Amino acid sequence: MDQNKTGFNSLVAIDFSISSIDNLQEIMKFITYPIIANIPLLCLPETNEFFQLQSSDVVKIDDRLVNSVDKESESISIKGINTILVESSSIEPTIMLEQTDRLRIVSIKPDNAVHYIKKLKALQYIDLPSTFWQAQYQVYDK
Repeated sequence: MDQNKTGFNSLVAIDFSISSIDNLQEIMKFITYPIIANIPLLCLPETNEFFQLQSSDVVKIDDRLVNSVDKESESISIKGINTILVESSSIEPTIMLEQTDRLRIVSIKPDNAVHYIKKLKALQYIDLPSTFWQAQYQVYDK
C-alpha cells in the first residue's frame, strides 16, 4: 500500500518538463497493476485532455512497424480494428484492410502533418473522406 502511495505521489509530481520526464522510468516501477499501465490514452498537442482508446481495436502505424515490413513483397494486414493511429509520414508497404466494421484513421503526428500511403487495399468499399478523422480538439491540419 505504501508503495502505491509513493507511486501516485511521484506521478502527480510529473509536469512533463524535461527534468520530470527523466524520472518517468523510475516512477513506472511503482505501477504494479498491469491494467493501469495498459490503457492507451491520446493527448493532442496544446491540450491537457486525454481520451481513452481501446487497445483491442486500435493499431498504431509508426516507423518501427513500417520498417519491419518488406516494402516490395509484404503488406500490413489490418483486421478487426476500428481505429488506426498514423504516426509514420511515409508508408510504403501496402495496407490491406480485411474488415467489415467502420474504420477511422487518425494522425497522431505532432503539428501539421501529411501522410503518404503508397497503396491501400480493402476487401469492400471504404468511404475514404469519412475514414480520415481530425481528432477532437486537434489544432493542426492533418
